[in-house]
Amino acid sequence: IAAFERAGEIILEIKDNGRGFTPEEVTSVSRYGLRSMRERAESIHADFQIISAPGAGTTISLKIPTVEKINL
Repeated sequence: IAAFERAGEIILEIKDNGRGFTPEEVTSVSRYGLRSMRERAESIHADFQIISAPGAGTTISLKIPTVEKINL
């Protein structure tokens, strides 16, 4: 887990070294959870990304704009 500020954003990254996945492998139950995370991020004007590949683990990234950046 890493958290830092860069260029008017607070960035939170969660990485694992698990087996990773492709979009086709996500079950409908998991898909609902991922969609919920994306919707919550959008509600605070944040960028939500999931980067994953089989055998390469998964990274979840949340970039939250600071108040100053939102007001621009």
